[in-house]
Formats: sequence, structure tokens, C-alpha cells
Amino acid sequence: MPTSQNLNNHHQVFSLKSFYPYQASTLAKSLLGAMMGVSITAAFKRSGVEIAVAGMTGAATGAFLSRISEGLSSHAGLSKHDVDTLTIDWKQAKRLKHSQNGKVGVSFISFNDDSRIVVKPTYHPEIEFFLLKLGEKLGFKLPMARLSDTREHAGISRCALNSRLNKDPREKVKELYQHRPPESPFLIMESLEGDTLKDVSENHPAQLQSNRLFVQMGELFAFDLLLNNFDRMPNPWMNYCGNLENIHVTDNELFLLDSSMDVNPVHGHQHYLSLIRMIVGELVEGTRASQSFVKDICQRLGVEYSTDLYHAFREGFLEKRQRVANHLTAEVLNEMRLTIFKASSNDSPVDSLELTNFIVSNALALSDETSSIIG
Repeated sequence: MPTSQNLNNHHQVFSLKSFYPYQASTLAKSLLGAMMGVSITAAFKRSGVEIAVAGMTGAATGAFLSRISEGLSSHAGLSKHDVDTLTIDWKQAKRLKHSQNGKVGVSFISFNDDSRIVVKPTYHPEIEFFLLKLGEKLGFKLPMARLSDTREHAGISRCALNSRLNKDPREKVKELYQHRPPESPFLIMESLEGDTLKDVSENHPAQLQSNRLFVQMGELFAFDLLLNNFDRMPNPWMNYCGNLENIHVTDNELFLLDSSMDVNPVHGHQHYLSLIRMIVGELVEGTRASQSFVKDICQRLGVEYSTDLYHAFREGFLEKRQRVANHLTAEVLNEMRLTIFKASSNDSPVDSLELTNFIVSNALALSDETSSIIG
């Protein structure tokens, strides 16, 4: 099996041995035909990360890349599920830079091979990971992510506490890593290329004059409405200014960052459900109020409003609303809840059953249906 020494010293390279055993076995079986009877080395590169596979001719390489990328994730590349299981050599870290934004922020960790990943040191990442997986299930584009293994925690913390790597003078940053419970996982995410929606709106607003982007904004608005997330898409109906830094723009595609939710709406859950139904009704009927809402978003983005952009936004919202109705059931959410929260012993400030029932109720209001919640 090739290693980073005999392939390429400029990108992070992992062999199949870097996969957990069952992942290596699954990948090997599914691609066995493409890997038979060949003799040279090939590597698949995506976002500075490579997976090295021994013994492949050019034709087999093409088949391998085609199979590994075909329909496996929302990215036009490697399967999210496979990348999630890659191991990381934290001793190879060369620099840590912590963001200035948010209560917790994120750490960008660079490695000796010039690859980079993002670590979020929040104490309760299971909730955000749950929301990432929920977004993935609903067809959104997201950074690849996973929860850290307890065996990685010492290595991750060393990166933040090593003054040679971390030049940030703020004690807050060190405290995020130094005083956390040893069993509390980190959220490890892909570092995306491109700019935040805030940066694009301020520096290149003409790039946002796109029906395709406004379809995606409509979809994203439906998702944030589902979560009661007021820290991403603006919502003039509810006096939420939003946070455009939590949306990433890459190649005319929107990627979701920092998903959050509030299970305790200001005026109570029943009032919030009524608001959801009201907003849905306005967009379904295409009222002037819904047009004014999209005009407000255009103004916030520095984009000239048009009926085309309005119809694109409305189309995205209604399509995602339908997907929620078709795919987001109490059974699906409960299975996700048991998988993600059972895997961690970390006590969460939000009861996982309360969280899933909150989403189920909102989903029913979004799709204008009624049903029982999870018991």
C-alpha cells in the first residue's frame, strides 16, 4: 500500500488502512471489479485530501473514481460516509487559528502537508452533528463532518495548548480545550473553499443575482424555519436579521454552516407553530407579503429584486417543504436520535427526545399535517 512518502508530499494522503476495518471491507467489496489485475498507483484527490489505492491502471482509475463519487453524497466527490472514518495524525499539525466569531467559534488546524480541517470545541457537539445529519438527509450541501473519537482528544487539545502552534493570546481559546470533560467529543469538519454569503454580498453582490442561488435560499429558509434557527437566513417576518456568515458559497452552491436550533421559542411553541403555518400560507399563495419578504432578503444581499428571483425562492421553499413532508417522519428522526446520542455519554443541555419532538411538530406545521409525536 502506498504512503505519503512515495506519493505526494503536498496533500494529505491516507491509505485504505486508515479506514476502520468494516469501512475498508465495504469499499473493497464494492469496487473489487475496478481494482482487479492492475499494477500502478492512483490517488483520488478532493479538497486537499487523497485516498491512495494500490495497483490501478488508468481505465480502472476512471472506474474507481466514477463509482466512488456516484450518488454517494451531496458533494461532487468522495463519499461523505467514507471520509468521516479517516484517521488524522494530530502530531503533524503545524498551526492553529481560532475564529473571532460566535460564542465558541471554530479552530482552523493546518498540517505539515498543507491540508486543513476545522475543529469546533463546543461542549455539546452532538446536537449540531444531529442537525448536520438532518440537513444531509434533506438534501442540503454541508461540510463533511464527524464526532471525534476519545483517543483523539489529547492530540487535539495539544494543538490548542501548544504555544508554538497556537499564537492566539486569548485565554478563552485555551479554556475551550483545557477544561473540557475528557469524554466530551469535538466536532471535526471539512474546511471549505470559497467565501461566506456575507463576504460575497459585501464584495461581489452581482454574483448573487442568480435564480439557482435563490432556489437554494428558499430551501434553506424552510430548513431554518423547521429548526427555529434565527442565526442563518434572515427572516423579516420574525424580526430575525440572520447571520450570513453561516452560509458558504462555493461554485454557485450554498453550503450550510453552524446549524443551531432553539427549542424554546420566545412566545412559546404553539405560537411558533402558528407563525410557521402563517409563513407557509403566504408563500404557498404567493401573497404580496411573501414578495416583500424576498425583497427584504434581496436588499440585505445587495441584489436587485426581480419576480424571477421571487419565484426561484418560492420554488425552493415549496420543494423543500414537500421533501420534509415526504421524508421526515417521527420514525426517521427517532432512529437518528438513538444512533447519534446513544454513541455519546456526554450530557446534553437539551433532552434528545425533546429536540426530536420539537422538530417533528415543526415539520407537521411546515407540511400542514397532524400526527402523534415520539413516545
